[in-house]
Amino acid sequence: MKWTLAANGSANLPILTSADESEKRAGRELAHYLKWVTGAQFAVEDLAEGKAGIRLINDPALAEETLRITTDDLGVRLASGSVRGVFYAAYAFLEDVLGLRFFTQDVTVVPKAETLTVEAL
Repeated sequence: MKWTLAANGSANLPILTSADESEKRAGRELAHYLKWVTGAQFAVEDLAEGKAGIRLINDPALAEETLRITTDDLGVRLASGSVRGVFYAAYAFLEDVLGLRFFTQDVTVVPKAETLTVEAL
């Protein structure tokens, strides 16, 4: 399923995380870089059953540092089998799907997109 994450400076989906502070931090990092890409402010909210968004999920069915990035009828799902892996999934999404490049602490390449659409993954 294809999702438009932001258009014309407005976010279309929130970033959803559990109450775990590390996962919330991953959500804030993701929101920071998505704002660089789109100019839109992405809210970081609590994950809730049936709520659409960019979902950061610690999935115990996955191995500890296995990453799974998919789209479905509730948005984009960034999952791993550990909290640390959820952080890795967020950065893998930024790099592999959106094209950001983190070369050094001071050098990051951020592609700009007025409309940010993610094709089916």
